[in-house]
Amino acid sequence: MASKKSKPTLEEIDYRTRLANCEALEIKVSRERFELDNKRGELCRIDTALTEFDGFLREFVGFLDGLPDAIQSIIPQTTPAQYKAVQHLIETQLQRLAEHRLHLTIESNTAQQQANTAAKNEKIARTARRKKEAGK
Repeated sequence: MASKKSKPTLEEIDYRTRLANCEALEIKVSRERFELDNKRGELCRIDTALTEFDGFLREFVGFLDGLPDAIQSIIPQTTPAQYKAVQHLIETQLQRLAEHRLHLTIESNTAQQQANTAAKNEKIARTARRKKEAGK
C-alpha cells in the first residue's frame, strides 16, 4: 500500500473502489432485508417487547397473589398455617423474581458484518500480496 506521503497506485485505487462498491452492496442488501422483515411484521422494538412481557408478568403475579385464596376455595379444609405457608412461598418466589431484571439488547449486526468484512479484506489482501510476490 502507498505510504501517507505518496499517492496510491492505480492498482490500489482499483482495489479500494471495488472494495467500496462491495461494501455498499452489502449495506444495500442488509437494508433491503431489514425493510422486508419490517414489512412482514417480523421486527419488534425492545421497548415494545418489554412492555408486552411486563403486561404478561402483571397478570401472572396477579394470579400468584390470588393462589392462596384459590387453593382455600378448592380445598376448604386448608388450615390457617397451610394458607400462610403457601402465601409465604409465593411471596418468596415473587421477591426472587423482582430481584432479577430482564435486559434485552440487540447485538449489533453491523459490528459483526464489519468484522466479517475486515476478515475477508485481510484474506483478499494476503492473496494479492502472495500473487504479487510470486509474480516478481
